[in-house]
Amino acid sequence: MPAATDFHVNGPTSIYWDIGGTSTPSTELGKTDNDDLIRITFRDHYRTFSRNDTGDMIAESVLSGTTAVIDFTMVSWNKDELEKLLKRVRVGGTLASGILNEGIFATVGGSTVTGALPKTISLKIDPTTVGETVYTFKNLMLTTGPEYIDFGNTLKRIAFSFTSVASTEVAVTSVKA
Repeated sequence: MPAATDFHVNGPTSIYWDIGGTSTPSTELGKTDNDDLIRITFRDHYRTFSRNDTGDMIAESVLSGTTAVIDFTMVSWNKDELEKLLKRVRVGGTLASGILNEGIFATVGGSTVTGALPKTISLKIDPTTVGETVYTFKNLMLTTGPEYIDFGNTLKRIAFSFTSVASTEVAVTSVKA
């Protein structure tokens, strides 16, 4: 069996965002560093079926979709864009209707994905290194965050976790040119 020969180092990574659905992320939200790297986890969802002859054992399964969870921290971010992102995921609607304060409470009730004021965003994870993979997620909801980390005499960080919602594509990948 041959040994692994490829080493993949993304370098500093930029995070871009836009409204969810069909939009392509185009506005830089911020940058990560090497102290807390981006984590992307994909989970396949299966419906399992048993039969009389197999008892409780799985006799068949059907893939019903895949969910992605994207966790990251940023050390540098655009405060205006952060406020727009928070408005989108908490209140919904377009970004042109003004920016709310970062700590404002969300509009409670209503759906996240559909309806008149959807609350989803798109993200693009764009590494610095040529030849590495660029990930684009077109339909995400905010799961946790913002979480401010390391207040005090050190570089402040902001953490987020996003989860994909039902869509025909979970992620689109390309190669950094």
